Amino acid sequence: MTDFTAVTFRCDKKLYAFKTDVLKEINTKSKITFVPSLPKCISGVINLMGDVIPVIDLSVRLGFEKADYGERSCLLIVENASGTAAVRVEEVLTSVICGDENYIEFPEDSLAYGVIKDKDNSITLLDSEEILRIEV
Repeated sequence: MTDFTAVTFRCDKKLYAFKTDVLKEINTKSKITFVPSLPKCISGVINLMGDVIPVIDLSVRLGFEKADYGERSCLLIVENASGTAAVRVEEVLTSVICGDENYIEFPEDSLAYGVIKDKDNSITLLDSEEILRIEV
């Protein structure tokens, strides 16, 4: 495996990450507009430079209760082969460089690629393709 960089964030008081190659931007300004009849894990949509982007509540998408988002919460704009979506998280923390020595891969068919070991923390590396794949 080649080294990669990941952006870490908090969701349901746990640590997660996305690879930086799928992260388009970190957004703190967009207003979420509610849209009725969407799956529970979609909070609504935002207007991002003229594009309507769905907002995925990561807590709900991962099977947790809906989070109480505070002033440090933000939207991670993720773009991959499945499309573009804003993923709502409690707070963005930092970036980490991952390599063979600090990464444990999970089996396929999971919402996560594996776990990054960073100092005393275990950070779940999420599969952005699976996170954005939502049955409507």
